[in-house]
Amino acid sequence: MGSTLKAALDEIGYVALEKAEEERKQIILEAEKEKKQIILEAEEKIAKITLKADKAEQRRVQAEQEKAQAEQEKAQLARQTEQEKAQLYKKQKEDAIDMLRMGTPISSVMKWTTLQEAEIMRLKEEIGFLSESSNS
Repeated sequence: MGSTLKAALDEIGYVALEKAEEERKQIILEAEKEKKQIILEAEEKIAKITLKADKAEQRRVQAEQEKAQAEQEKAQLARQTEQEKAQLYKKQKEDAIDMLRMGTPISSVMKWTTLQEAEIMRLKEEIGFLSESSNS
């Protein structure tokens, strides 16, 4: 009779309360396991993205530093170039004055110093003015 009762209950789909509770617990455990796995995968993806973002930020900061350094070097070279130009101009003026005092023609002074004719004429006038002042 026990086996027929069991067969009859199985036939109508009856499930014992303990068995149903066990199946429910198993389903919950599997769901929690899947949930943990999904969370773990999401955390790994977040960690990878964060690492990539950190590296990108480091590259950006390094690029900004290199740019700032390049700008400083450019400014320093510009100052140095201006100083060298000023020194060259001063040397050319001194050479032109020396040449003019020795009576060198303006065309020759222009060739040797690369100063413009107007500048050389102005220097010649200054020399003449200074000579007249010292003779007086």
